[in-house]
Amino acid sequence: MGLKCNYQVNKWFTDRKELRMENRNLLEARLKERRLTTGQLSEKIGMSYTSLQQRLKGRTDFKLKEIKKIKQALELSNEQVIEIF
Repeated sequence: MGLKCNYQVNKWFTDRKELRMENRNLLEARLKERRLTTGQLSEKIGMSYTSLQQRLKGRTDFKLKEIKKIKQALELSNEQVIEIF
């Protein structure tokens, strides 16, 4: 990824503090690729299963730090994070 793209992604992250998920299907597809359940993801990112479900259903927004943990746990690219959130 080039410097320009890195700048755009970093700006995207810093412009937001909380985000509602825009594309749950992409996240669920990545979970399947990684052979993880929602429960396992919640453990990996240190969030209760109930809290994660609330965010996945759009009832609560994701905090930036939670998105970063999901990015790391699912080995998402910056572009995938932008597509999902």
